[in-house]
Amino acid sequence: MNPTSTLDFFLRVDGLFAPDAPLEALHVALHDERWELQQAALHALSLRAKSTSIAPIVDLIARHECTDRYGNQETASPNPLGLTIQKCRYRVKQAACHALAAIAAGGAAEAVQRHAGAWLCRTAINQEEDYPVRAAASGALGHLTGEAVRTALDQAKLDTEWCTAAWARKSLARMDAVAAP
Repeated sequence: MNPTSTLDFFLRVDGLFAPDAPLEALHVALHDERWELQQAALHALSLRAKSTSIAPIVDLIARHECTDRYGNQETASPNPLGLTIQKCRYRVKQAACHALAAIAAGGAAEAVQRHAGAWLCRTAINQEEDYPVRAAASGALGHLTGEAVRTALDQAKLDTEWCTAAWARKSLARMDAVAAP
């Protein structure tokens, strides 16, 4: 990145976190080609936790899911920060899970479950997925309900990666606490 584009990037990211930044600007940032900006927009959306952001987040997930695990031939070409395409994809997907968790915790759990619940369940147990994404999906599932969610979390708690298993156990405990009279 040249200094002008770097400054532009940081000013744009800083603007996303401004309290008066419109939600539409955050939704537009999800379509930016730079994964760093997508990730920043997702973090800003998780701070706002608005249900109107579910559809743009699901659309972003769908765009990232349309490539294979290794981003096809692009895996070998590093970005300016030295990360491969795969690492960039997992960071965006991890941030998407956190944003969906925040939205669900903010009172829109039914909408998150309806639009992204199946993806979160698949992601939490998909061993082809990077472990930070599986862990984040397991954490997000704790804000949802249903037999499919419980089944996915029961499988995720057996994950050999401790972070995913720990988040699955925490989510199951949260679900049990909410269900208890």
